Amino acid sequence: MKKRVFFIARIALTIALAVVLFKFVPYSKLSAIFRSADKRFLSAGFGVFFTATVLVVMRWRYILCELGTVLSRREAFLSFFSGLFFNLFFPSSIAGDVFRAASISYRHGHTHRVASSVFLDRYTGAVSLALVASTVAVFSIKKNIDPRILIAVYGFLAAVAAGSLAIFSRRVFKFLTRIVISRALHAKIVKFHDELYYFRRHPPVFFKSLLFSFTIHILTCYAFYLNGLAFGLKISFVDYVIIVPLLMAVAFIPVTVAGAGTREAASIYFFALVGIAPGVALSLSLLNLAALIAVSILGGLIYLAFYHKQIQIKAIAREA
Repeated sequence: MKKRVFFIARIALTIALAVVLFKFVPYSKLSAIFRSADKRFLSAGFGVFFTATVLVVMRWRYILCELGTVLSRREAFLSFFSGLFFNLFFPSSIAGDVFRAASISYRHGHTHRVASSVFLDRYTGAVSLALVASTVAVFSIKKNIDPRILIAVYGFLAAVAAGSLAIFSRRVFKFLTRIVISRALHAKIVKFHDELYYFRRHPPVFFKSLLFSFTIHILTCYAFYLNGLAFGLKISFVDYVIIVPLLMAVAFIPVTVAGAGTREAASIYFFALVGIAPGVALSLSLLNLAALIAVSILGGLIYLAFYHKQIQIKAIAREA
């Protein structure tokens, strides 16, 4: 019952944010912006975004294989893209993460290991986002960056640092687990944490995963940059490298469906701080959302055409 209430609340919040945003930036204005956009830059931006998505799959597969569950490239792509489809109906990208973890553990076992791979995949992405944004902000300090952007960047960095302590410090982890009353739940959390501790025992794996993540986020920022050129924006690529990680972090907060609404509101707010009009800022964010929806629909087709059959075959084999 509670899950249904929360789901309905998120749907309502998503719709409410959409209504407010389109009141703030009329549809007619958005339509004019898109009609005047350079379609060549828009196509290139989508191509770069799709390339970044493919690299995310490769990063996850690399971590999963290093943890001991060897997965073919084909199955990694099928599972990941199928999971993207479910993100269209649930908050943030949590549904996709749950699906890929459940589907791979169902077919290969090692539930805790597979769940850890998804978490570590997300974790390296968050670390990369925070490091990229904060590092670029430091080296761009002479640009007179708005203090509100810096506060957001370093607040995000502090949050990631706090999460890292919980992962890599057993002392901090033990302190946090004292609040867990259930012994069964405590045992599961400890086992899960042992898998997460893998990064500390194997630093090269962590740093290679970070290299994947750096590349992914630079490509994502470049996709925004190309979309900005399509709208005639002349702001520096550096501005995108600082702001886009903040938008991605906000979109991951599980309060609306697929991060819709929260990402767009954040886009209007942060891009306004570098002189971009609300209509164009909203257009940039909606393009990112459209790209996410496009690859999610592709994931749905992949699931129906290929991956659903593989899961059924596994189910039949288990029953036999």
